[in-house]
Amino acid sequence: MMIFHEYLLAQGQADLAQILKLPFVKGLGMGGLTQAQRNYYVAQDSYYVDQFIQLADQVTQALPAGFASAPNLGNDESDAHLGLAPSKEWSEIPIGQHNLAYLAHMQQAVAIADPVAGLIALLPCTESYYLIAQTLQAQHNAQGYQQWLNYYCSDAYQATVNWAWTTLDQLVPNYQDLAENQLQIYKDIYQKSYAYETSFWLEAGKIK
Repeated sequence: MMIFHEYLLAQGQADLAQILKLPFVKGLGMGGLTQAQRNYYVAQDSYYVDQFIQLADQVTQALPAGFASAPNLGNDESDAHLGLAPSKEWSEIPIGQHNLAYLAHMQQAVAIADPVAGLIALLPCTESYYLIAQTLQAQHNAQGYQQWLNYYCSDAYQATVNWAWTTLDQLVPNYQDLAENQLQIYKDIYQKSYAYETSFWLEAGKIK
């Protein structure tokens, strides 16, 4: 029988498979992203990560007493960004509406003051980067942007993902016992975050 994070991950498999087929994500594994694409991604992700850190702090502060602190949730990801060799022009790129909409969705979920809802909203970003990097490493034998891949394949980042999964499973030890409407709310939050993750990668790939 699946535990809660496994149940959720099953709901996101189609989105994750779609993300792995997107041009920008393929480029991370194979190399060859343009300077403009890398600059755009770094601009969007730098802004996103700053906001994500604040939301992650709110979620961890809302956890019941006795729960372990997150090891690296929302950790500074500038090392991964440097691995894409952005030029100084990245700082002048405006923040995309898809990015702002994604953050608004997560802010709304965190504002519910239910740590399960907040953690679920953040989870697709946290877990998908690890799963994407692992897949790209295996598929392309480190032909792409190795510093980016190494960051998200690292033991430290994996510890962050494992913390999120474990904490969620502890908060909801038997998801089958949840009321049907509550489970649907959680699933909707999770799947909406994955849809925004897909948009995030899609928009980066549109840049020439």
